[in-house]
Amino acid sequence: MDLTGISAYSTARRGIAGLVGKLSIERRKLAGQNGGHQPPVVYLVFTPEEILARRRAVGLPVYPKGVEGEQRVLSLGPAVKRVVDGHNLSRREAQVALCCAQGLTNAQIGSRLTVSEQTVKFHLRNIFAKFGVKRRAELIARLFCDGNGPDFSR
Repeated sequence: MDLTGISAYSTARRGIAGLVGKLSIERRKLAGQNGGHQPPVVYLVFTPEEILARRRAVGLPVYPKGVEGEQRVLSLGPAVKRVVDGHNLSRREAQVALCCAQGLTNAQIGSRLTVSEQTVKFHLRNIFAKFGVKRRAELIARLFCDGNGPDFSR
């Protein structure tokens, strides 16, 4: 628990339960005798591709709330890669940045993510600081360009 910064077992249990519910991990008991004790438990951790396939197989939405259909997400490939690659964004900041890349207004982002417009502005200020930009247009350019010009492969 020292490595994660989680200070309570209940928090860890809720986190694990959430990952199991989202089909990101699976709990397995190891077979064998343990001298009358409960069998040890291990967690299988799945790759993103495996998680998506598992979610499709049981009929769950493939992508989290606030992100539209798969085709729309696939077109955001360059933006997703830059959001993930080392800008140290929180999960919510990443969602706001990707909504911004889709061309949504602050009000539309707030509605989609069920937060206030002021909260969206707060997240955008943090995103701008982390990307070293001052405007939404600069952020979008950073999300879709690699510094050598626009990425038209999408």
